[in-house]
Amino acid sequence: MRLPNLLATARGRLFAFFLLYTTEGVPLGFAATAVATQLRRMGVGPAEIGAFVASFYLPWAFKWAFGPMVDVFRSRRWGHRRAWILGTQLGMVVTLLGALWVPLPTGLAWFTAILFAHNLIAATQDVAIDALAVSTLRDDERGLANGLMFAGASVGQAIGGAGVLAVIGITGLQGGIVAVAAAILAVTLLVVLPMKEAFAGVAVPVATAAEAPGLDRGAASGAVPGSASASASASASASASASASASASASASRPAPPAGLRAALVQMRQFSEEAFRSFLGGRGAFVGVWYALLPAGAMSLSLALQSNLAVELGMNDDQVALQALVTTIVSGACMVLGGWVADRLGRRRMLAVYVALMALPVLYLAWRLQAAGYVMPRPPGGPPQAALIVHLWVAVVAFNVALGLMYGTRTAVFMDVTNPAVAGTQFTAYMAMMNLAIAFAATWQGVAAERLGYPVTLVIDALFGLVGIALLPWLARPAGAALCDDRAPRRARVMGFVLAAACLAFVPWWWLHDRAGASAGIANTLFTLAFVAAALYLAAGTLLQQAGAGPARAARWLALGLLLLYARRWEPALPAAAGGVARLAIAALALAAALGLWRMATRPWPGLAPR
Repeated sequence: MRLPNLLATARGRLFAFFLLYTTEGVPLGFAATAVATQLRRMGVGPAEIGAFVASFYLPWAFKWAFGPMVDVFRSRRWGHRRAWILGTQLGMVVTLLGALWVPLPTGLAWFTAILFAHNLIAATQDVAIDALAVSTLRDDERGLANGLMFAGASVGQAIGGAGVLAVIGITGLQGGIVAVAAAILAVTLLVVLPMKEAFAGVAVPVATAAEAPGLDRGAASGAVPGSASASASASASASASASASASASASASRPAPPAGLRAALVQMRQFSEEAFRSFLGGRGAFVGVWYALLPAGAMSLSLALQSNLAVELGMNDDQVALQALVTTIVSGACMVLGGWVADRLGRRRMLAVYVALMALPVLYLAWRLQAAGYVMPRPPGGPPQAALIVHLWVAVVAFNVALGLMYGTRTAVFMDVTNPAVAGTQFTAYMAMMNLAIAFAATWQGVAAERLGYPVTLVIDALFGLVGIALLPWLARPAGAALCDDRAPRRARVMGFVLAAACLAFVPWWWLHDRAGASAGIANTLFTLAFVAAALYLAAGTLLQQAGAGPARAARWLALGLLLLYARRWEPALPAAAGGVARLAIAALALAAALGLWRMATRPWPGLAPR
């Protein structure tokens, strides 16, 4: 029987994108809920599990870099975006099956590396799916389509988390891996292969994949990378989404753009310049950068800490699966309600209310744990704590009500400060920064739980989650505002000085910190964020300052070096002599970056002139 091309009909397109987003949710639910739960049962500590979960968010934080590659490289035989989806889904299946032979918990490092590669491929798939959605969906289909994408992401999360947990007792963890791979492969064979994507002479202009919202929502609550990407591309970027159909109709009369690595590099350079100008041009957009880097409220009950507690308190796999399923449904329903209410009563006002509500269940659970004397993590396998399990259920369900209310509203607030002319670029980067904030939260909460105990960690999380409310009054972009106001150069200088200070502070920390200490991971995450921001600052600054060829080349090499500093995590594994040279080179590079950033910050910024 010949399978239908789902892209040929309106209902088929909606069903296709629902299933495509399901494939993004299944592996994350499996890793962040099912695997995290099993690791805790095996005796793996909260800090290691926190780092394990955090590693999945990093590829989604940097997926904006994959957009130009997906736009430029195409196949006539397999279709432009369809070829990327086929290749990435097969890559996801291969990486999952590669984890079958890794023993746990002894092989946790290899298992994490394999799933990191899996999420890197999945993030690339998300970019291709978003591009296909923008170029395929009609204007009157996009609203319903994005709702179905959210639903597909949540369904995939529930299948990979709750569904796999429910059958692990029969199949074991290896059986769960095979089931997840089979679910992805089924969509590949039944949906993607029969697709017929019209090949145009040019790539349809698309916004780079905008978000990994599931990442925002967190692991245990139904977080799925990329579930609002198309929403941002279609809703926030009127110019990008409206141009899709026009570009398709005019494609026959336009020459094909240059293809290959050079074209991709040109697009990435344009991304850096547009992003830099968009973020620093106005006060609302600039404040949005800092708001994106702060936690979107309390996050502990949507990350690994909640799974750790569930196992320690004596919940079995079926109970954990049921909790994951219930919270996914509750959170998804409240997303719709929260956005509807916020549109009528004011988005920033309601966002502040929703964020405050998120703190209450976290504080409630901290109080109940402290009252019961359950402070420090305990080995799993003890007698069930029936009373505390009830309190955990109450806290987690209430938390997901508030989380759902907050989620869509926060996304809309970021759309409010996004410049429509560069919405794909700007909104993508906001979502990427929020994913970095989640990765940082997952890391520090695991460390804090082992050092300070659960109640203190929960209280810190609840209070720190309220900090972002102070920035909400400035998260607005006045109607008709210019892309750059007269304060844009001053913001660029302040940003340069802050990044230079961060690079300079890294040097003494690098020589003096305890590499074996649990807190090293937290500081390393912060410095990685600073290095990535500094690299973009250097790359875009040369364009906006109209620097000469020599300084521009030096700044670009320095930017590349900063990105490569991520490899410092493997320095302890080097032999003593090589390790000493590496430590010296890393410190020298950070010092050179501090000097370069300081010098760039003091120069004029003609590219940020008011306009």
